[in-house]
Amino acid sequence: MRATLSNRLAALVAAGATAAIVAIPAMAQDDADDAPNDAPIEHSQEDREAFRAQRQAHRQELLAAELGISVEELQTAMDNVHATLEAERLAELRERLDQRVADGDLTQEEADEIYAAAEAGEWPRRPGPGHGGPGHGGPGHGPRGGGFGPAGAGPDATPSGTAA
Repeated sequence: MRATLSNRLAALVAAGATAAIVAIPAMAQDDADDAPNDAPIEHSQEDREAFRAQRQAHRQELLAAELGISVEELQTAMDNVHATLEAERLAELRERLDQRVADGDLTQEEADEIYAAAEAGEWPRRPGPGHGGPGHGGPGHGPRGGGFGPAGAGPDATPSGTAA
């Protein structure tokens, strides 16, 4: 009886091993069909903007909750800070432009043109989508590209991008 039980057990193990040998390649093929490919997923500009807006709304909700205020109160505070920073930026620009006029580097008309463009949000020119491209060091961004217009133009450039 003992030999019969051992023989049966050995037969079951052999049958199981045979089934596994046959099934594993078939399962691997099924997994390969379901595996994601390595191609990048393309999202539309609208999809990216919607996702960005959702993330921003979520951040605002978390921050407002952390501060114990409503999202509306948080937005009002953020708008006030933005307005203050913009007013400071324009005041500093006015001082620099006045100095450039006093030094004879710009005419008053050129300085007024630059200031009006800055008030309208048209100057200094900001880089386009991606803010300077991969690595954030492309043309028109930060110290490597100036961010004020064409390559080589810096903070002393006129709205057309040429240095005064």
